[in-house]
Amino acid sequence: MSFLSDTHVGIADVTSGSEIGLQVMRILRNIIYGPLVIFCLDISGSMKSSLFNETAPRVESALESMYDCLYSFWDDMTSLRDADPFVSAVSKGTRVCVVGFGGSQEPLVNILKLHKPGAGWTLPLSDVLKEKRSAWIEAVQNNKNILFGETPMLQMFEVLQTEIIREVPPVIVFVSDGEPTDDPTGRIPHRAQQMKSSGAIIVSCYATNSDQIQPKVLFCEPEPQWTPEMRLMLDCASSLSDVPWIENTLRSEGWIWRQQEYGISPKLFTQINQSTQLASIINSALSHLKR
Repeated sequence: MSFLSDTHVGIADVTSGSEIGLQVMRILRNIIYGPLVIFCLDISGSMKSSLFNETAPRVESALESMYDCLYSFWDDMTSLRDADPFVSAVSKGTRVCVVGFGGSQEPLVNILKLHKPGAGWTLPLSDVLKEKRSAWIEAVQNNKNILFGETPMLQMFEVLQTEIIREVPPVIVFVSDGEPTDDPTGRIPHRAQQMKSSGAIIVSCYATNSDQIQPKVLFCEPEPQWTPEMRLMLDCASSLSDVPWIENTLRSEGWIWRQQEYGISPKLFTQINQSTQLASIINSALSHLKR
């Protein structure tokens, strides 16, 4: 058994069973292996207008919002890391994965590989941000022939579990309009729950060109007027009770939520229309890395 494996087992043995222990375990794993941020981006036919916003150019596209929130996180970490060796080590080790699900030729597409042909599933965040936002968007636009298929959302979750996620419980940013085509029996929420039970934080982002959710409000339960797609996205999101250490950061960022009712906790579910809002909730989800 390697040194890292010994450390991994020791951490699990010492810290299991308490909220503080889980947070410590997450921090130590991120020190050892480097944090992992995974964007699961719906690239199916129903997402065409949200990806590029060809019909609503004044609204940020999903691709623009994704890049901007990564840049915001990096900028925030940069302002801290010069004075804090821990933050410096973590920020330099941060890795990014962008999984597009819903391709016309292959169900899953490595979006990073469209611009960097030799890339694996993950790249250092610093490498991603070396390129301008326009370059990444242009790379995706130049490959429209492999986009806009069906929506294999269930398969996406299965591949994350078996092929991409290794030692580090990731922060998963799940961007979709919530219309799967491969889940007639409703297994997606169960798959998402399995990942959350293993330590993943899922930030669920509903993609639409119209404002349907009040900005910076977290919900415990779906509103009566919500569509089945919105309800599915809410079900997949992590509960605030699973990540209690980010509550103060969310409040300081201006997020609000109703009082918990019948033990139901608010979910990390929002709309992607504004990159500042997306960056805010992701920065909160990663706030334990800045302590």
